[in-house]
Amino acid sequence: MFLLVALLTLFMLEFLLLGLLSGVLFKFALGFYAGKFKERFVCYRCGNCCKLRTGQTKFVNGRCEHLVGTNFCNIYDSRPKVCREFPFKKVFGKDYMILYLKCKGQRELFKELFLRARKQKS
Repeated sequence: MFLLVALLTLFMLEFLLLGLLSGVLFKFALGFYAGKFKERFVCYRCGNCCKLRTGQTKFVNGRCEHLVGTNFCNIYDSRPKVCREFPFKKVFGKDYMILYLKCKGQRELFKELFLRARKQKS
């Protein structure tokens, strides 16, 4: 219980920092330890992560050149590693979630974790 509340508090602090320094945090892969919550992440295919410059693909009109139509990746089966793993990154052998404000999957995961912690607290 305490650990979950501490993780959520840490997330909120990092979330605020991310709003100010999103590019820096993304480049240095800072986030919070995802651990057992990684498998609960759901991608909503919003395409917002395809608007991040990773250096792995070219950008056209502010988004990855491979993002076509309604957020469909035309190289999905052979996409770069950074795309396959987003929003997670291995750091010293552990999975960390890269915090990205525009990711609906992350917002939903954090909402679920927050509500779970709140329910356990009461």
